[in-house]
Amino acid sequence: MCGISAASITLTAANVGAVDSAEKGAANGVAPLNAFGNVPTANLPDLGATYVKVSTRGAASGVASLDASGRVPAAQLPDAVSNTWGPEDHGLVAWAFDPAVATSIGLYPGSGPIRVTAVRLRQSAQVSRIVWHATGYAGGLASGSWAAIYDASGNRAGATEDMSTATYEPAEVHTGGGAAISSPLTSAVTLAAGTYYIAWRMQYNTSTGDGPMLLAAESSAGAPPNWFGLNTLKRFGYYTSGGASAPASITVSSMLNGANRFWAALA
Repeated sequence: MCGISAASITLTAANVGAVDSAEKGAANGVAPLNAFGNVPTANLPDLGATYVKVSTRGAASGVASLDASGRVPAAQLPDAVSNTWGPEDHGLVAWAFDPAVATSIGLYPGSGPIRVTAVRLRQSAQVSRIVWHATGYAGGLASGSWAAIYDASGNRAGATEDMSTATYEPAEVHTGGGAAISSPLTSAVTLAAGTYYIAWRMQYNTSTGDGPMLLAAESSAGAPPNWFGLNTLKRFGYYTSGGASAPASITVSSMLNGANRFWAALA
C-alpha cells in the first residue's frame, strides 16, 4: 500500500495526499471553517487599504451612503447656507416655497376648478399628507372635494378620499395668522426624487364663504408668469373643472396659467 512494505505501517499526510492537521489555520497552511462553513474573519486578509469597510458608511469620518435614487441623502450634506429655512425645519417633506415670504392675505381657491402647485423632492421620501396654510377656515367642504399627488408625467402617485368626510377634511382655523391644515392620503407612499404636482379640488358654498382661505405668493397680476427658466416646468396652474374624485392622471401640458400661486406642501 502506497509503496510501503513493513510489518507496521504508519502513513503520513504526504503518503495519502492529505493536508496535515497542523497546517489548519497556520501560516502558509490552510484556512479552517467555522460552524457555518465560512472562513473566520481572523483568517481573512485586511483589505482596509483597498476597500472601504461597511461600518464606515454614513459614519463620521467615513463615506457617504446613497439612497435608492443613487444620491447622497440630504442629512449627509452640509448646510449650503446656515440661515436658510427648509421644509424639514417645519416638519414637512417638501414645499412650494418658504411660506414666510408669501403675501399675508389668504385667497379662496374657488369651488370647482383644480388648483395645482409644483414641489420638488431632492431625495426619496415617504409622504402621508398634503398640506396647505389657511388664514381662516370654518369648515364646510362639500362632497367632490379631493387632493392628490402627480408625478412629472402626470400619473397619480397618491390621493385622499372625499375631503367632506371627517377622516379627510382639513381642520378648522380661527387663529390670527392662520395655521397649517392637511388631509391624509389613503395610504402613505414613497416617492423618488423629482418634481411632483399637488392638485386639489375644493367644493364649497361660495356665497357664504365656506371654503378655506389659503396662503399664496404674490398674485396681484392677472396672469403672473409661473414658469421661469428654459424648460416648460410650470410651478403653479389650474384646470377649469374636474371630477368628483382624483383622476388617475392629469395632462401637464394642458395646465392653465393660474392667477393665484397657492402654497402647498407634502408631509
